[in-house]
Amino acid sequence: MCEPSTVAARCTGHSATGERRLSGQLTEVALDDGRVVMVKHADAPDAVRAEAAGLRWLAASRTVAVPVVHGDDPHWLVIDRVPDGRPTVEGRCGSAESWRRCTRRARPRSAPRRPTGRRTRTSASPPAQRQR
Repeated sequence: MCEPSTVAARCTGHSATGERRLSGQLTEVALDDGRVVMVKHADAPDAVRAEAAGLRWLAASRTVAVPVVHGDDPHWLVIDRVPDGRPTVEGRCGSAESWRRCTRRARPRSAPRRPTGRRTRTSASPPAQRQR
């Protein structure tokens, strides 16, 4: 298994100067250019790829700030570290209307809408007849 510092160096192109393990799956890695990145490990294949795809999708909408994804593979994700501090109005999506604009802009026209959890009827399944 690779070390988080090795993964960070591979994904960013910069040498790691130090690392601090935050949990079993998350490590903070300092780079030689002064930046700090987060390296996340997952045992399940492609688990972090879903997270990387979601971050890239949100970034493409340009409506909400998300960490830059430096790289991912089936078991590793490398992203920018979000600075400590209190959230600001500028840094969040904001109101429900802002979130609707965010998701509307990010979703390609051909993509299906987000599932609602409600069952829908198809032409292959006629409505159930009520018995009297």
